[in-house]
Amino acid sequence: MQLQPWPEGLPRSGNLNYEQLESVSPWFEVYKINQHTFVFLEPHHDEEVFSYLILGNQKAALVDTGMGIVDIRPEVEKITSLPAVVINTHTHFDHTGSNYLFDEIYCFDDDYEINNLKKGHATQFCNSFMQPGSYQNLPQGFDPMAYNIAPSNFTRKIKHLDRIDLGGRSLVIHHTPGHSPGSLCVEDTKHKILFTGDTFYSGTIFLHLPGSSFDDFIQSVNYLSSLSDQIDFLCPGHNEAYASKDVILSLRQGVEQVQKEQAAFEINFGSRFFQFEDFNLRLPL
Repeated sequence: MQLQPWPEGLPRSGNLNYEQLESVSPWFEVYKINQHTFVFLEPHHDEEVFSYLILGNQKAALVDTGMGIVDIRPEVEKITSLPAVVINTHTHFDHTGSNYLFDEIYCFDDDYEINNLKKGHATQFCNSFMQPGSYQNLPQGFDPMAYNIAPSNFTRKIKHLDRIDLGGRSLVIHHTPGHSPGSLCVEDTKHKILFTGDTFYSGTIFLHLPGSSFDDFIQSVNYLSSLSDQIDFLCPGHNEAYASKDVILSLRQGVEQVQKEQAAFEINFGSRFFQFEDFNLRLPL
């Protein structure tokens, strides 16, 4: 089923699978996935981005840090006093906004991703995502035309199949390039959840950006298909925080149709737009 436009489509049905908790800031919505897993949604921007908090016995992992429009740390600290390490699924502006506020940051070992962290994202670039109509209910005192993403420094380079021990809970890193060269998914082996970042989400998956590669994406989708038996569901990076693992098969079928030139598309916004039942793809001309 195609995603309804923002903000008319809120609340998303995929988020109603979870218990909603009280947030510190009205900019965020906080949901409880299970006793040790939480999600922070930023519903007042059309990115509808998610950051996930995963608790172990000794430390916590924060998978992405959102847009940085509001400090995400109070939301984390309301839930846990454990030290939190950031794991970036990739380093686009909307997933690294609060990185600079944390001491430990794990980034995939890729020059594109590392350079994004080191330089941040300048106001001139970020302004294009803060045009009128793309947001509502901004926090008092926030100037959308001054919005930027501060540089941050990684403390650990992570690689494919690296295992991160949180104490009684293990996370496995899966390199899934395509959306960006160092895009990754995070597997929670205990609860059989796959946090997919921008490798999959309901909505339009962008594969036409600088650093994107459809050929890499094909390989990543095939690889995700091999993980299907060891996961129960997906937690994507945008729009809906729950997706059935069955969408991996749908994604693979859609990608194969595009690859074989059997899928219809429109040309708009300088790219090819492919529409499928559970997702869309945007590719270069």
